Amino acid sequence: MNTFSKLLLLVFFITTLQLNAQFTPKTTGISSFSRFFKSETYFVLTKNDKINKALIEAVDSIWTITKAKIINTDTFELMSRDRDKSFVYIKNLKQKGFGKPVKALCLVNGGYDEMATYITNTLAYVSLDNEGYEANEEEIIYRLGHLLVQLQDVVQIIKDEKIIEKTPEKVRDKMQKYYMGRCKPLQEKTLLVDKRYLNQKIISQSEFEKSYKFDIEFVSKDVIAKAIKSKDATAAYLVSALNLYKINSVADCETGKIIYVDFEEENKVTYEFERNFDLDDILQLNGHVRIGK
Repeated sequence: MNTFSKLLLLVFFITTLQLNAQFTPKTTGISSFSRFFKSETYFVLTKNDKINKALIEAVDSIWTITKAKIINTDTFELMSRDRDKSFVYIKNLKQKGFGKPVKALCLVNGGYDEMATYITNTLAYVSLDNEGYEANEEEIIYRLGHLLVQLQDVVQIIKDEKIIEKTPEKVRDKMQKYYMGRCKPLQEKTLLVDKRYLNQKIISQSEFEKSYKFDIEFVSKDVIAKAIKSKDATAAYLVSALNLYKINSVADCETGKIIYVDFEEENKVTYEFERNFDLDDILQLNGHVRIGK
């Protein structure tokens, strides 16, 4: 059976398989979920000082659903078996039986001997991909705070909406419906699209503008970073993540939360996904924004 994994934020809950947005929910036993909310969450530092500085600042200002602490990798190795703790770290994940890794911000309950490397062992995760344009962790510092928002948000949604299902597909469908219900504000916001999405000429800027009937601007990454930093309530930005499967999402510049998501199915013949945000993706986005769900 082919499985999904990546997302913004996107996030999947634990049993057998998974999903991202940039986030990724999974199916999970209620006991695992309850255990997380009773735990202290430890954020594991990387070997990159710039990322560590951004992570510490983001945790301090954003993380609220559990008590948060910062630790280094050596300390994690000593604490990882403690079932009263949970951990967040950046790691290359993979699906058992699949070779392609997923670089992600991972949330996992304690009880493992080491950092979980399989998607099936994570409680939730948010992909760091961005069509491969931000494969280096340091390149996502400008939106690292939003990734924490999205990781926290998806866990809270699962709890509040009681989205516990027997299959990842059912979780994915319910999560997609929930996020689609947030998209109406895009009718009044300017959608910021990174110009790099146009690099491979899958679709031109004029075609994109013709197909998307609401305000849109094609900008550099720096413009998006500035809108995020200023918490611009009039703007949102597109993130298209591609790992084990593809997730197109839109994040609100003010809150960081995902307000639109589309999980793209793989080609049944080639078992591949369209690498770029293309015309079908735009029409899908426009249609949901138009009806507001």
